[in-house]
Amino acid sequence: MRFRLAVELLERRLALAAETFTVTTLANAGPGSLRQALLDANSTAGPDTIAFAVTGTIRISGAALPTIDDPVVIDGGTAPGFVSAPRVRVDFQNTRGFTITATATGSQIRSLSIVDSAAAGITIAASSTTVADNYIGLWENGLTIEANRGDGVLILAGANNNTIGVASTVAFQLSNVISGNRANGVRISGSSGNVVAANYIGTDASGQIPLGNVGQGIRLTAGANNNLIGGEATAGNDPKAGIFARPPQGNLISANFQAGIRIDGGSTLNQLSGNFIGTSASGNAPLGNRHDGVAIVAANGNRLIGVTAIQQPFVFYNVVSGNWRNGLRITNATDTVVHANFLGLGANNVTRVPNRGSGMVVNGSSQRVDAGGEIPLGNVMSGNQQFGILIADTAGGVLSFNNFVGQAAFGGRAANGMAGVRVTSSNPGFDINDETTWNRFRTCLIGGNNGNGIEFLGMASGAEVTDTAIGTNYDISAALPNLGHGIVIGGRTTKIAIGGFDPSIEKIDGGFSVHVGGNKGFGIVFQGKAHDVRVYNTRVGVGVGLTLESAYPIPNAAGGVFVGPGTSNITIGGEPDLTKPLVRYSNQIGRNYGNGLTITTARNTTVLATTVFANAASGVLLINSPGTVFGSATAPNIVSRNRGQGILATGFLAGSRITGSTITGNGANGLLLSASRGITVGGTHSSQANVISGNRLWGLLAAGWCRGSALGSNLVTGNSVGNMNTRGAVGLQT
Repeated sequence: MRFRLAVELLERRLALAAETFTVTTLANAGPGSLRQALLDANSTAGPDTIAFAVTGTIRISGAALPTIDDPVVIDGGTAPGFVSAPRVRVDFQNTRGFTITATATGSQIRSLSIVDSAAAGITIAASSTTVADNYIGLWENGLTIEANRGDGVLILAGANNNTIGVASTVAFQLSNVISGNRANGVRISGSSGNVVAANYIGTDASGQIPLGNVGQGIRLTAGANNNLIGGEATAGNDPKAGIFARPPQGNLISANFQAGIRIDGGSTLNQLSGNFIGTSASGNAPLGNRHDGVAIVAANGNRLIGVTAIQQPFVFYNVVSGNWRNGLRITNATDTVVHANFLGLGANNVTRVPNRGSGMVVNGSSQRVDAGGEIPLGNVMSGNQQFGILIADTAGGVLSFNNFVGQAAFGGRAANGMAGVRVTSSNPGFDINDETTWNRFRTCLIGGNNGNGIEFLGMASGAEVTDTAIGTNYDISAALPNLGHGIVIGGRTTKIAIGGFDPSIEKIDGGFSVHVGGNKGFGIVFQGKAHDVRVYNTRVGVGVGLTLESAYPIPNAAGGVFVGPGTSNITIGGEPDLTKPLVRYSNQIGRNYGNGLTITTARNTTVLATTVFANAASGVLLINSPGTVFGSATAPNIVSRNRGQGILATGFLAGSRITGSTITGNGANGLLLSASRGITVGGTHSSQANVISGNRLWGLLAAGWCRGSALGSNLVTGNSVGNMNTRGAVGLQT
């Protein structure tokens, strides 16, 4: 008998497990009310449904609605006349909003307008719940704000694997609109495994009108981990092929009073994919968030992913554009991944949608930011009001790989308002033997910016530019100018390398690592107190091409390289490494509209294995720069076919020497010593001799006060006016 009774009780319980309770009145309480339906659902074990036979506003007064303690589907989509927008508004009138407790796992809240709660519109303490197709903070017209006084949706610690929004894999279809709330749109606090997809957060239901949440659009905090904001469906999107389909699972997160998305409080392993952050629904016009688009602060291991390595470029990219501060800010965070996103450009890869600050800022003590990678993982960091990339404070290990900075992806100019890249980080963790500690720019295109291409300023240290073009188009065959200089190294910058030996991703003809051409200023400028910097395996003014004659001319307007006052220990080129015969330290500085190389009021500059050719003015100007070493027996320079002097040396040059170099075919004198003091030309051995031939005027002409200067062994022959004239030089030792 006891067994039969138990079976009967179980059958009775199962029969009640799928009850439907229908709301038939807009009244606050009583039979047919929402309150009574919740009480009934809580008292009936198993998953139930609350349906609606009414439309209009349910105003909660007096006591708060019961918490949801047993699984239930509250389905506003059952209301008469429902198509897509809610037909039922729940006005909490400053009482507690919907609260799903831990015992109500699997509950759903759908298709309601949820407004004026005392705290969050919906608080979730359960797992595997769904919030879909609601207007949270807005009336059912999708436009009128009646704010919830806390977050729109709050997911608490321990409430895992919840879904905010329901996303299609085929084409974008709007789910929730979460706007106008007095705190964050969505806050995930200490929770994991949640998905937030296909929502508008901070706008009206059209995605065109700003109705921002007063806090962040989305905040992940207090150790929130392994959450997905957006999704990886592509809808066939392939920008490289000209197909721009909106990523169907992403959110529109715009017009919020603080950041679009903020990740902080040690939150980790969260991913952002396919979101439009700071734009309108099209992704091509600004609505902005009033702070950064995305701020990652003291939160390690988070990711902005727009593609995986096996897909085409930018297939479910984030567009982080139009924000009032920076697109992406990474502060005191480690191991951040940023692949295949648009920061400052619209979703169509054409329209500038500027962030008012910079595209990406890495500052504080942040380490190991992986921004881009081999095709197709690069980002577009273009169109911003300030910099494309800014690296500051003590940040280190930032890899900018395969990024477009100042231009569209595989396209034309999309200027950042200032420099393309600025680096001021002192990078105290720099270890020359550990590339993961370097701030590194590899295989980037940095052209079209309104300022300089790259700036190393302040106390910048521990950085490399390699396999990169500054001031050129995509295939390094024509100019896409930065309106300032190509590269500026100033302040008290040290330990910077321009050049490298990574195998070129693009298999560039000529094999040079760095190309600096087409800029409106100089190609490379050293200024301030910059010291201990090297340029090698670099072309300045020359594009791709197997030889000098076949290479594309891409002249810099002011000149090639300028080594300015106050700088010291700058090395251009280097001695060969006999143990590595394929490693090249040579440079080519050619076809620039000014002088090829200017060294003025600098100390201890070294120029080795460098060809300076076919510049529109002189090849080399050496002015008041003691300790200059120009060439050696094993690393000779070539100064050829420049329209002015081959080399002009003047002023105080104590300890300087010109040896082992070839100076030929220049339009004026091969070497002009004009009141040059303390320089030695040639050496005591034939291997140190300079070859000076075929120049249009004198091979070597010396004049003026040249005390302390000396001529060693040189081969001077075949120059048009004459080979050597030192009659006007006072104090020159011959």
